[in-house]
Amino acid sequence: MSDGAGAAAAAGGEGEAGGGAAAAGGGAAALLGGQGGEAAAGAGGGGEQAGQGGGEAAAAEWLGIFSDKAAGEGQTASRDWVKSKGFKDPDAMVSSYRELEGKFLSGDKIVLPKEGDGAEVVEAFHKAIGRPDAADGYDLKLGEGEEVNEDLAKVMREAAFKAGVPASMFAAMAEPFNAYMRDVLQNHEAAQVQQREAGVAEYRTEVGDKFNTHIAAGNKAMRLLELSGEDIAGIEQGLGTKKTLALFAKLGMGMGEDILLDAGGRPKFSLSKEEAQAKLDMLGKQEGYLEKLKSDPKLKAEREHLLTIVASAEAREREARG
Repeated sequence: MSDGAGAAAAAGGEGEAGGGAAAAGGGAAALLGGQGGEAAAGAGGGGEQAGQGGGEAAAAEWLGIFSDKAAGEGQTASRDWVKSKGFKDPDAMVSSYRELEGKFLSGDKIVLPKEGDGAEVVEAFHKAIGRPDAADGYDLKLGEGEEVNEDLAKVMREAAFKAGVPASMFAAMAEPFNAYMRDVLQNHEAAQVQQREAGVAEYRTEVGDKFNTHIAAGNKAMRLLELSGEDIAGIEQGLGTKKTLALFAKLGMGMGEDILLDAGGRPKFSLSKEEAQAKLDMLGKQEGYLEKLKSDPKLKAEREHLLTIVASAEAREREARG
């Protein structure tokens, strides 16, 4: 029994030992579920830190190929600059550079020509910014009723083309210029109108109540000399309004030399009052003369002119007598 008890005891002892083993097993379970987990976590953490340490060491190793000296005044060292960009490895750095290079050299970028660049580089730049292919490609927009001064437009277009001005910029520049020129022309025309009106008023004051007679004589001279309104305007621009009116009034009244139509029906300076009257008398005595006047414009113009010579001479005589 004692042996048995001993055995039992021993068995009990073994049981306790087994219990201890169980406890030990429980302790292992406890460790795995508690402190053991923390220990394992601690061990795992140590492995992670070791991995990070290895990565930093690798990064530091490849960054070492760059200089740690400042590249120039106000610049950081190449090593610090590369590190600040956060590149993980050389491949990441090369990839970034290639992407940047692709964007910079793509077709939608405009490259400014440098001194010494060939004509093809400059031409490509001009084409990229929108300069037309030729000087006549610039468009001049004018207002309604306005006409282009072709000589001025040619100078402007050629200058813009030579300077490489884009078509859109030329249009933006031309509009204010056109507006300015419109104002200049309008002011000039207004000033000319005032000068003409002043000239007419001055001549009217000078000749008094004979003004209408002088104007009629001037119109007759203009007709006989076959002058157009543009011709008179050209003369007026040179002489001024007052002198032009006086000149044509004198011509119309036959002052100086009188006017006669030549064989071609053109006016010329020749006959006096007496000669004109004698010719009128002679023509009036010709048989059928009055009938011919009705159908012959040239003969009619000659008679009217002869009458004008006589009438103008008589008017001058009356003026001379007061």
